[in-house]
Amino acid sequence: METYLKKLATQAWQTAGARYNAARRLRQRELFSTISLAMFSALSIAIASLQLVYSDELSKCMIQYLTAFSISLGLLILTFTLMEWGSSNSTRAAELHSNAENINSFQSKIWLSISQLKDGFPHTWAEIETLRSEYEDIKQSCSANHSPLDHKLFVSNHRKAPEFSSKAPHGWRHLLTKFSWYFSSVWYYIIFWFAIAAAILSAPIISGTCS
Repeated sequence: METYLKKLATQAWQTAGARYNAARRLRQRELFSTISLAMFSALSIAIASLQLVYSDELSKCMIQYLTAFSISLGLLILTFTLMEWGSSNSTRAAELHSNAENINSFQSKIWLSISQLKDGFPHTWAEIETLRSEYEDIKQSCSANHSPLDHKLFVSNHRKAPEFSSKAPHGWRHLLTKFSWYFSSVWYYIIFWFAIAAAILSAPIISGTCS
């Protein structure tokens, strides 16, 4: 019975930790997306201002290039704004964090039962089943869920714990897990940042080609 309770406590610990990681990941994505969309919007305004102020000095080809770039950037901003609005990252992050807190409280209840068993206070299997059912209810009360990468990061961060020492990634695999987790929710923004940088750097080449 004590072995089963310890196993249940470990499961609850893993779930809570993974959901804390998921909440952090979603908040990170929300912050990065907010900054990126703000910068994209500022850049779009800057391009329009550039075309207006230097319209007499820019070649026709360059003006067409900047116009196409500005339109594409506007569509990009609209697309990502709708995506972020639909994903409700802030709401999901708050829900996952709250659920992790509830699971942590439940884990304390399990360890209390384990301590009672060690002190000779008897428990029935019906009471243990009630605890297991309560854990499932708390876990399923959250409509959002963590990703496998959130769980993998938790195991990796606790790789020295006896429960995970044999299956946790070590060395460069641990670093790769952290790197993958950090960039899993923002990689597409990074790609578009590089694409925009490439488009800006290509502008002089386009201008030279047209002249």
